[in-house]
Amino acid sequence: MNKLYTTLLLSLLLSIITITESAAQLRYKVDYRMLFDNLEASEPYAKDRTIAGILLVPHIGYSVGKHSLVVGVGMQEMFGTKKIIDNVDFRAYYEFKDDKFKAIAGIYSVYDREPLPLSYNTTAQLFINNKAQGVYGRYKDTNGYIEAWMDWFKSDVPNKVDRFTLAGSGERWWDKFRLKGIVSYTHFADKPVFETFNVFDRFQYDLNVGYDFAGYQNVFSKILFTVGLAGDMDRVRDEVNLGLEPHIGFQAEQMLQWKGFLLHNTFYVGQAQMKYSEQYPFIYTGSPFYKDKWNDMLIAKYTYKYKWLGLSACFAAFFTPETVSTQQLLTVTFNLDEVANLSKKNKMDQ
Repeated sequence: MNKLYTTLLLSLLLSIITITESAAQLRYKVDYRMLFDNLEASEPYAKDRTIAGILLVPHIGYSVGKHSLVVGVGMQEMFGTKKIIDNVDFRAYYEFKDDKFKAIAGIYSVYDREPLPLSYNTTAQLFINNKAQGVYGRYKDTNGYIEAWMDWFKSDVPNKVDRFTLAGSGERWWDKFRLKGIVSYTHFADKPVFETFNVFDRFQYDLNVGYDFAGYQNVFSKILFTVGLAGDMDRVRDEVNLGLEPHIGFQAEQMLQWKGFLLHNTFYVGQAQMKYSEQYPFIYTGSPFYKDKWNDMLIAKYTYKYKWLGLSACFAAFFTPETVSTQQLLTVTFNLDEVANLSKKNKMDQ
C-alpha cells in the first residue's frame, strides 16, 4: 500500500509540473550494465564464485531548469537462473544538478556516487545491491570533490529493524599533490538476526596523501604514488559491551596509466579487519582479503569509452599469507541521459 501511495504522489507531482511549467523538459535516462566477475583460489577468505548478469534501469521524468523529478524501474537478470528477471525494484528521486553541485533525494542508483576503494565495496556487491535509499550531495570542480550521503537500506518497524549508512568522502588536488579521505558509519539494529544483542556498529576510514609524477614525462598520463592509513572499528552492543574495537593498518598505492590501460597496485599491512565476518558476513561489503594482517592487490585494467558506451576488462591478483587469488572482470555499460524540450511557446524567425 505504501508503494501505491508513493506512485500516486509522484504522478500528481509530475502532473503539476506539466501544467504549471511551460519550460518543462522530458527527461529520459537509461542505465545498462553487464558484468562477468570470476573469483578463484580465494579461500579461506571467501568462497570461489562466478557472477554474471545484466542490470537495466530505464527512467523517465521531467526537468525544470536544474531540477528533475524522475521515476524508473531496475531489472536485474543473473545468467543461468530459471527466472526471466531475477529482481525488479522501483526507483524515484528528486535531483538538483548544475555545473558543480549535485543533490539527490529518494531511491537512486549507487553508481550516481563517486567510486569507492574495494575495501568498502567489491564490484560484485555493488552490482547486486545497486539501489540506494536516502539522500546524496556532491560538490565537484577541477580541483576535486566532496560528497556525503545517507543510505537507509533496511527497515522493519514492528520488529525494530533499522540498517543505514552515513558516509562522506573527498579528494583535493594542489597541482601534482593529492589529499583524499573516506569515512563511513553503518548502523545495524536487528534483533531477529543478532538474537543475543540488539545493535552492531561499524566504522570504516581511509586517509591518504599522494603525488602524481606524470608531469615530468610525456608517455604516461598518470604516475601516482600514495601512502596513508586504512582501518575499521566494530562494536557489539551486548552485555559485555567491549566498546569500539579498532583495527588499523598502513596502505600504499601505485598507479600507472597509459591511454586506456591502467596498472594499479595496493599494499596493506597492519591489523586484520572484519573481525566478526564469520558470525555476521552480511555486515562486510568490502574485499575479504582485509581479514588478514597483510594483502597485496595488483590490477591490470583496460577501459574504453565512446559517448554513452563503456567497456572495461580487468585482471586482478591478490597476494596474502594464505593464498594467491585471481579475479577476472568484464563490464559493459551504456548510460544515456537526455532531455527533450516540451515548451509550448512558439518562436518564429522574423
